[in-house]
Amino acid sequence: AVNQVEDGNLLVGGSRVSTIDRSVLMKVNSQGEAIWTRYLGGYASYSGISGNTTLLSNGNYLVPGSYVPQDSVDVDERCFACLYCYSPAGDLLWRKDLGWGRWASAVLSRVAGDDEYWVSGGYYQVPRDPDAATTIWRVNNDGDTLYSRKYWYYGGEGAVNAATYGMDTTSDGGLVLTGMAREGVAGVEPYVHKTWILKLDQYGCL
Repeated sequence: AVNQVEDGNLLVGGSRVSTIDRSVLMKVNSQGEAIWTRYLGGYASYSGISGNTTLLSNGNYLVPGSYVPQDSVDVDERCFACLYCYSPAGDLLWRKDLGWGRWASAVLSRVAGDDEYWVSGGYYQVPRDPDAATTIWRVNNDGDTLYSRKYWYYGGEGAVNAATYGMDTTSDGGLVLTGMAREGVAGVEPYVHKTWILKLDQYGCL
């Protein structure tokens, strides 16, 4: 993802695949020259990061992603969905963990108004019904969770519901999210992928 922040500068997000996968955040100028580069995710970041960045009202950058502690006993699957806050100079100001789970990740963020922000992501659940459901968080300028909601279209083992491909705010203060919903193993059309669209109101309700 590429997001303009200030004075023609851009934040570019991606990933570096190696023995330890890391998410990469770069600030570049209008000519594409790197101002600074930061690696996110802790020990590893298998869930990755979209590179999406939201400009906070205080001028800092809100970056959704994931975090795996170095002492994690199960780094292959379990991590925190989290938020990072960076200053324009590239200093990490804080990291707030939203939830712990299998391949947990926060993916997208948008300004909600009144110094509040929408964040979307999710994680694989245990028990597995469904395997994956979309989670919506509403947070403040400090990254503190005000409330969260969880949504899925298909239930059951093997069902995956990822409304994290696109998110836009609407004139009524709500959200429209796009993504993919996949039926589980016992569905009418097992493992069939379908486009999924959600409309939420200003409280994050369906």
